[in-house]
Amino acid sequence: MSQDIAFLSTIEAASMLSNGDVSSIELTQAALSQADRMEPHTTPLIHRLDERALAQAAESDARRSQKITLGPLDGIPYTLKDIIDVAGVPTGAGSKLYENNIPTASATSAARLEESGAILLAKARSHEFAWGGTTLPARNAWDPSRIPGGSS
Repeated sequence: MSQDIAFLSTIEAASMLSNGDVSSIELTQAALSQADRMEPHTTPLIHRLDERALAQAAESDARRSQKITLGPLDGIPYTLKDIIDVAGVPTGAGSKLYENNIPTASATSAARLEESGAILLAKARSHEFAWGGTTLPARNAWDPSRIPGGSS
């Protein structure tokens, strides 16, 4: 494939999935590989869910092979900021106060993404409560001298 699928827009990825030009496993592996390449420089991701994500990608591909989808996001990998609860996945909100917090229920936004077949790769680092600058910030992938900020 001439195009690096780790850099597809959501619309491009969904179209390629729908046309059979790429699988959800390929998209997920490409996103995880890109995260590996960027991780030492930007530290954006915490609570990576590689095995879970690849299993969900396989489930999406199996559905698609039977001409079944859960919607336009089925099989699309994504990350969530570590201030949004996902059942069974730590939500630290960038704070030592929540370093052992594992929610039992997902926030509505996370639940809807999961119901749509979208694939959570990891939680993205956040300033403490998406407000303060007391914790190690993630670095901008294109310019490591910059940070994405609190709630962005």
